[in-house]
Amino acid sequence: QNLLYFIAYFVSLLHLLSLTDKAATTLLYFFNMVLPLFSSDASIAVTPSTVKKANGFDEYSSQVKRIVVCPECHKLYDMNREQIPATCNYVRYPNHPRANHRQACGHSLFKDARKQWPYKEYAYNSLKAHIKHLFAREGFEKSINLWRNRQVEPNIYSDVYNGKMWHGIPDPDDDSYSYVQHGPFRALNPFENSAYSCGAMYLTINNLPCTERFK
Repeated sequence: QNLLYFIAYFVSLLHLLSLTDKAATTLLYFFNMVLPLFSSDASIAVTPSTVKKANGFDEYSSQVKRIVVCPECHKLYDMNREQIPATCNYVRYPNHPRANHRQACGHSLFKDARKQWPYKEYAYNSLKAHIKHLFAREGFEKSINLWRNRQVEPNIYSDVYNGKMWHGIPDPDDDSYSYVQHGPFRALNPFENSAYSCGAMYLTINNLPCTERFK
């Protein structure tokens, strides 16, 4: 049983990080062929979504949206909700008297329309859903208020709490539940011989202690 749990978590983690659906399914089929060698009744689900749902990994990805962006006019298409056309259908001036100004953008959205590999794609995780998920964690509400009882050394700025700006952000509703966020942006070029970069913008809750803030 422990082996099955390990395989499920291993495949789920790989699928979340880099493994495609097809590759994850192939890997699960392979494990199902090998597992009977150890136990006659040992088996595991053969679809990544089922495995992730069984071990709780879907909580981290179920709210994530895949947004395809037109490289020309920057219209957004939600891959979770709609069937995306091969070319952009955005019309900038739909009521223009001249017909040539009422034409759709028409720029290709995919490098490969059959496999749906977009030119530009972004992943978006609902902030509201993620904060709700954080508050469901045991001890989270207590952690965001630990800064109130910290030991303060005079004239020493050891954290964001010691700055004047921290105390200048009022909460009109309830100060006991106010929290402050900041959103850094990090980008990198993962390849040596190509002009390509990818990055992520993320939010951190500054009320949390430094040991928990960036986990």
